[in-house]
Amino acid sequence: MFAVEDCLRYMSSNQSALGAGIAGWIKRDHVGANFMFGTYGFESMMLAEAGQQAGAFQIACTPSFYQVPFFMVSCDYTVFGEEFYAAGAYFNRDPVLTGSLVGQDYSKLVLLILIVLGSLLLTIFQKTDYLRLLLQW
Repeated sequence: MFAVEDCLRYMSSNQSALGAGIAGWIKRDHVGANFMFGTYGFESMMLAEAGQQAGAFQIACTPSFYQVPFFMVSCDYTVFGEEFYAAGAYFNRDPVLTGSLVGQDYSKLVLLILIVLGSLLLTIFQKTDYLRLLLQW
């Protein structure tokens, strides 16, 4: 018979106690898969290493670039940075989130074009006196 009380566990509100508790839980129950989504502190290494030692399939997804090295060496797949929000919009299927990501991509494309165009113009006209050109105009 299924008992909800056996599945709900309160570890701790303390970061180090929470990491140690979940790491012990992963090792003790021989977890087969570990999905870590969100922002983590130093406990990310404890959790990822415990899953690695248990032989669990691990996927980590975080917007924090500080945790990426820990997740990269210990997890099978790692999603980080902007991909975190893109994955959320993709799986949520919310048109507002998807539209905002498309708008951001278009604005990055426009900025890239402006940077390349500015660099080319500066390279071509580097010996021109810009102040004189501005005063004549």
